[in-house]
Parts: sequence; structure tokens; C-alpha cells
Amino acid sequence: MTIEAAGHTLLKFLRKRFTAARASLGALVDWAYRPVRAPEVNGRDPVQTIARLGIWAGSKVLSYFLRAGNATLDILTEASADLGEMVTRRRGEQT
Repeated sequence: MTIEAAGHTLLKFLRKRFTAARASLGALVDWAYRPVRAPEVNGRDPVQTIARLGIWAGSKVLSYFLRAGNATLDILTEASADLGEMVTRRRGEQT
């Protein structure tokens, strides 16, 4: 397997994992908060309020992280394709 093919395979693998993680996160948030909104503050039960706020904030942070990861993978995919084309062109010139 060439380096280009290995890089392309790795990018496909990572893209599938990010997509699966995003789908799982979306399902969890949808299940936990129907409709999706910030949890209510309950003065009588501060521990539950803090736990709900932590889950809500964590899901937001994870969502932004996954979006950034997908954007990064898009850039890497394009760069990999450009590199593959460049290597193929150079090999063609050498033969």
C-alpha cells in the first residue's frame, strides 16, 4: 500500500468516526433535552442543576469540537488529493 493510499484510507476512517460521533451526540442531546435548550435552574436541588448544566455545556463543547474536526478533515482530504495528483504527475514525468 502506498503512502497516499494509506493516508486516504486513514482520512476515510476518521471521517466515519466523526460522523458516527456527531450522530450519537445529536441523538443523546435530542433524547435528554426535548426541546434542546439550556436546563432550568432549580434552587431546591443544586446538585441536579449543576449536573444538568455540565451535561448541556459538555454537549455544546463536544459539538463544536466535532464540527472543527470535520472542517479539518475536509482540508486534509483536499491536501491529500492534491499531493496524490502531484506525485502521480511526477512519476509520469520520470518514466
